Amino acid sequence: MSVQLASYEANAAALLGDDRRAREVLSRSEQIAAALADNTGADTSPWAFPAQRRAVFRLSVLLRTGDAAGAIEVAADADAGWAAGEQHIRGTWAQVRIGAAIAHLLRGDLDGAAEELAPVFDMPPDFRIATVTGWLADLDAQFARGPHAGSPAAAALRRQIRDFTAAALPSVTKETGWHCQRT
Repeated sequence: MSVQLASYEANAAALLGDDRRAREVLSRSEQIAAALADNTGADTSPWAFPAQRRAVFRLSVLLRTGDAAGAIEVAADADAGWAAGEQHIRGTWAQVRIGAAIAHLLRGDLDGAAEELAPVFDMPPDFRIATVTGWLADLDAQFARGPHAGSPAAAALRRQIRDFTAAALPSVTKETGWHCQRT
């Protein structure tokens, strides 16, 4: 719980624009997670906050504090964990992919963003949960105001985002009351 709470605090600080505090708390969260990693079965507990879930929060903080390169590294680390056999939860995976797409877009790499998104668009409607569609809404906003706003490629990706979200099951896209952007 301490890792999770520190991750929430870091995300909240980033949302409020307090970059210094966000990075400090994120570092503390990672230190706590590293200290707990030695506990056998720590990631199998119902209270676990596994590496890939932490990656979503790290992505959020890094994106909000302007570290697109760091966000891409976080996505690569999450991918390495999944390749090594760590638990793969589709919603978390999708949020990581979308976060990486946002990072690529922030770096001016529209092709990199499209590459990250391609497998997400293939997700079945049952897995198109509010956190995933929320990240896509953030990405869509980036497309709308960024340097690629008039690009035909960006317009095509925005259509895919709308189609993906429209095909999500209504019961999983409703606001949960606690959802905030990039959580």
